[in-house]
Amino acid sequence: MLIFKIAFRSVLRYKGKLFAIGILILFSVLFLMIGNSFVYSLKEATKKSIINNYTGHVVLYSYKSKSLPSPFSFVEPLPPIENFEEVIQFLQNDQSIKAYVPIAQNFGMIDTASDIPLTISFNAIDPKNYLSIFNNIEIVEGTFFSEPGVVLTERMIKELKNRGIKADVGSEITIIGTSGSTSINSKKVKIVGIFKSKLFSEQSFINYMDISTYKELFNFQGLKFESLPQNLKNLLSTQSEDEIFNNENIFEEGEENKIDFSTLKWSSNTGFTMIMVLLKDEKSINEFIKKINSNKDLNLKVVDWRKASAGIYEIANAIQIFITIVAFVLFLTVGIILMNTFIINILERTYEIGTIRAIGGSKNFIAKQYVLESSIITLFFTFIGIIIGYITVSIFGNYGISLPKNIAQIM
Repeated sequence: MLIFKIAFRSVLRYKGKLFAIGILILFSVLFLMIGNSFVYSLKEATKKSIINNYTGHVVLYSYKSKSLPSPFSFVEPLPPIENFEEVIQFLQNDQSIKAYVPIAQNFGMIDTASDIPLTISFNAIDPKNYLSIFNNIEIVEGTFFSEPGVVLTERMIKELKNRGIKADVGSEITIIGTSGSTSINSKKVKIVGIFKSKLFSEQSFINYMDISTYKELFNFQGLKFESLPQNLKNLLSTQSEDEIFNNENIFEEGEENKIDFSTLKWSSNTGFTMIMVLLKDEKSINEFIKKINSNKDLNLKVVDWRKASAGIYEIANAIQIFITIVAFVLFLTVGIILMNTFIINILERTYEIGTIRAIGGSKNFIAKQYVLESSIITLFFTFIGIIIGYITVSIFGNYGISLPKNIAQIM
């Protein structure tokens, strides 16, 4: 107990010099607590926004795809999910699924009556299904598909008006879409609404189209090729006009006018390129991914919401890493200052050390005294920092921090 008394009295005696060190320790603890709490809240808010408004817990897409799916951005359209009906049947029978949202992504060109058409990227959706699960847009003008058409971003409306095109709710624009490498189709589409993104500024580049309009524009409808009579298959498989007229085996004898309509099947290809799936329990994500990967008949790939977030969630991780590095550097700086201060303190107290040694104090006793002094300062101000940090985090946790929307979206 004697060594504790000596160390404590020494702290009180030299409190002026040690107080500055204590303030640095206090600030470091506060920075670490409040900074990490802020980043944790940011990550959780970002995670919930992404899962509940854009991607669900997992995203299903075609096994033919070479790119990752994302509702935020895409370089090229993903291949359509081929066996869509079978996939939907599978999802409906899976008890771990809470809801799902099919989406078709694609590019189109808006005819601007100039040499340079305007590119438009969009998500094609079933409006009723989409709004029942996701709530990520704010209608500025018009409606969210009270009738077939497109709902455009404010950015796209501004771009159209800059090109001299009438772009108000109720106006029609001509969109040109390509199916495959050679088929080109165009359709007049009504602007039924104008919106802005509630959450992420990246979403301001993506417009919306109802799935029925999308199917017409990109020809995702018609008869299944495999259900056609063989003579028509032969005809449709020809590569040139010369082959049609010179090949005598295209039509089998006596079958030129025979078509059995009972064998014809209507194509059910919707053009959907990905399906966002919300699970009842977030902990079952890995189990669900394994289930999809093991079912080869579905012809699907699957990724979780992190990979489908197009790097948005990684921004929060980067901020956390930055704060951790800053905190480490801050603690290292405080440690160096602390050591230098105590070294100077020891050099100034050589008379005191000599006195202790003269009355029988060992080197080990003196070393323990200075270690205890530094421990008292460190623990005391750390404890105070934790209390202040806890109170601060609790207050902000209850009332929140109001950030400007632009800053919040960037973060």
